[in-house]
Amino acid sequence: MPNLTAHGAFQGTSRFGCLDGLRCIAVLCVVWSHGPGLLYLAHFGYAGVQLFFAISGFLITTLLLRERARTGSISLRDFYARRALRIFPLYYALFFAYLAAVFAFGRHEPRGVEFLSNAPYIATFTCNWRMGDNLGVILGHTWSLAVEEQFYLLWPVLLAAIGRPSAWIALALAFVSPALFAGGRISPALFWGALLAVVLDNPRGFTALWVVFGRRGMAFVMALVFAGTILIRVAQPAHGFLMAALVAACVIREDNVLASPLRWPPIAKVGVVSCGVYLLHPALYSSISRVGSALSLPLKPHDLLAFFLVLTMTMAAALLSFRYLETPFLRLRARFSPR
Repeated sequence: MPNLTAHGAFQGTSRFGCLDGLRCIAVLCVVWSHGPGLLYLAHFGYAGVQLFFAISGFLITTLLLRERARTGSISLRDFYARRALRIFPLYYALFFAYLAAVFAFGRHEPRGVEFLSNAPYIATFTCNWRMGDNLGVILGHTWSLAVEEQFYLLWPVLLAAIGRPSAWIALALAFVSPALFAGGRISPALFWGALLAVVLDNPRGFTALWVVFGRRGMAFVMALVFAGTILIRVAQPAHGFLMAALVAACVIREDNVLASPLRWPPIAKVGVVSCGVYLLHPALYSSISRVGSALSLPLKPHDLLAFFLVLTMTMAAALLSFRYLETPFLRLRARFSPR
């Protein structure tokens, strides 16, 4: 059957080229929401974060399932080492830079005092419990990374413990697990992404989803749905499902109609450094605003000029960070890859 052949191709795909393009879209939505989106189309940020969650849940779960298929088990030690090498270098470099700046220049100012009171939560990836997505707090936007890290503290353990997971087990976890984090802002999009990975890993599950998402044009249809969620905010469980459906349409077959634009090198490159863009852009919005106030220039965060300046500066900073700070640590991840 053609869909079984397609499942073999899916299992043989070591890198899903469209996912970098989707990350690019997601991070641009977030950068917009923290600038001009403060005044209009603010749902950009919400949609972007949910798309990030769905991608992450799918990709991490797929990698873990394939590791077990190759080696017979999941190494939690290696997983957490790889995760730390990916996230920690830039995250803690930024955290300690802020900490040093606050101690040196603003420890008695309101924002400095606020940051110091929240610093233990930011440092331990638990700020989602304390601050939500309050951008007014320095590094408050990192609540989403806290959500992901908490998810990955639990999910690989469950995958390793339950052996060969079936779709119904994953589905139960998708709905039950968020209750374990009541108030902690765990997003259903992470679980829908993880469930997608579990279903696609199974030949019968892949066959079932192929009926819906196996057409090349479904990626475009789901992109239109994504655009609709920017205009109309959708409840979290439904929104997470739609984001996972967009991911499904882009990965179930690599020759979907959006493959070329999503793999266009400039777009893909933004996706590769999207973590840096996400972490760095609020600081640059703040800097631009301060410069604008000092020079009486129209550079408030909600101005389009500020948005394009911040986007340009953030990309430059993220590329430099990726090359000189993150890449040396990323190379170490090979030591913790499945043999």
